Amino acid sequence: MRQKIYKIMLVDDQLLCLHGLKHILEGQDNYKVVLSTRIPGEIIEKGLDLNPDILIIDPDLSDADGFEHIRILKERGFRGKILLLLNNICNEVYIQANKIKMDGYMLKSATPDKLILAVSEVIKGRTFIDEDIDKVLQKSDDCNRQDKFESLKIEDLSQREYDILKLVASGFSNKIIANQLFISEKTVKNHLTQIFRKLGVNDRVQATLFAIKHGIR
Repeated sequence: MRQKIYKIMLVDDQLLCLHGLKHILEGQDNYKVVLSTRIPGEIIEKGLDLNPDILIIDPDLSDADGFEHIRILKERGFRGKILLLLNNICNEVYIQANKIKMDGYMLKSATPDKLILAVSEVIKGRTFIDEDIDKVLQKSDDCNRQDKFESLKIEDLSQREYDILKLVASGFSNKIIANQLFISEKTVKNHLTQIFRKLGVNDRVQATLFAIKHGIR
């Protein structure tokens, strides 16, 4: 049986980064880079034309808003996975990333092995969040200035909601959370609805990023 070849599209301002990513990914038997580009205008056109299985992109583009291009790409029917490759994830990046559903978040300081792991997890339909992201968030002065406001949201959580958020951030499913807390899955879902509302997030990924940012794991 032939091994499936996954098509990958790379977008980054830096040529060296593009060459490095391509070299690492094409060193794997089942990945093919169909495009590596620095041109923002190609994100939408080529993304829809080439239909890659995964788009790896640094949204911090010098001549364009990468997140806006991603939003338009998704609105026009792009069904591939999207893995963000970030220098940091604070302020604008943190806010923008939470507005659009992403499949993975990885720092540029990551090792080649972590890149391969991230791509593998995202392709399997799992959300990948670089565990080093919390270190960047906690060390950032800009992010720390948001802590006072966001800590009020955490204080608004009940103890049960806090416990569930912690388990969600650890990657547990509703079923496992229900078993650990001796409650029903329906109760977990109801609590999650309240957690999302109180934190001002839309889904588990955003809640996980919020939790990581505040050391809740």
